[in-house]
Amino acid sequence: MAQINIKPSSPEQAMKILLTVGKMSLPDRPSVLIRGEPGVGKTSLACQVSQTLFSKDPIKVEFATMQGPDMRGLPDLNTFEDRVVWRKPDFLPRNGAGMILCDDLSSAQPDTLAASYSFFLDRRVDNLILPPDFMIVATANGTEDGAIAYDLGTALNDRMLQLYVVHTRQSFLNYWAPRGLHPAVLAVVHQRPDLLNRNKRRLELDLVVSETPRSWERASNILKACLADYGLEEETLLEAAISGAIGDESAEEVMMTLKDLQEIG
Repeated sequence: MAQINIKPSSPEQAMKILLTVGKMSLPDRPSVLIRGEPGVGKTSLACQVSQTLFSKDPIKVEFATMQGPDMRGLPDLNTFEDRVVWRKPDFLPRNGAGMILCDDLSSAQPDTLAASYSFFLDRRVDNLILPPDFMIVATANGTEDGAIAYDLGTALNDRMLQLYVVHTRQSFLNYWAPRGLHPAVLAVVHQRPDLLNRNKRRLELDLVVSETPRSWERASNILKACLADYGLEEETLLEAAISGAIGDESAEEVMMTLKDLQEIG
């Protein structure tokens, strides 16, 4: 299992680096691999960068469901020239500008990873070369994170600039406070930063649900929706719904904080 010897970046720092990469010209612009634990927001980070640079979502390629031949396309017989040609997949752009987001690259089978070597380094699949104004970004979980993940190997690791994204309490609050996360959720993370990301605890105790930056967002969304429908009177319903996102222990913390906020006014 390869060790991550990359200095961690906050989501804000990673976004700035990605924005700079997107403005670089070829051949200097590298493909970028965003590493981080499940739920840290790797995919959403890439999507925000795509919206900022290109005013549109990225072309998202789910590497977890791909096989090696999917990258190259399908063979077709050219009867006029008596040769086989390859019909390229539609996710490979022929023109324009934007981002190709190779999501969950570490979940791809080894033959798929091998088929992508030229794509990440030379920006090409056989004779199809990506337009110069497209940037390539990939995301990956670690084999130690409990996700379905394969080691990328030295050949693929050496073909990309790699970022390792880690949320701290302050980076989480800076990002989510202006984006409408429920005050009770923000208060819990502020008071108990140890609850922000407990994916390792989930693995150690074999739990089905645990806290990650992504699951705190989910907890906030379901809390606001249930409060709008049922109010604070349905306390057991609220706690059951929240626990489905962040587990029972943190759900209790949110409920206690919610009551405190109600009493304050």
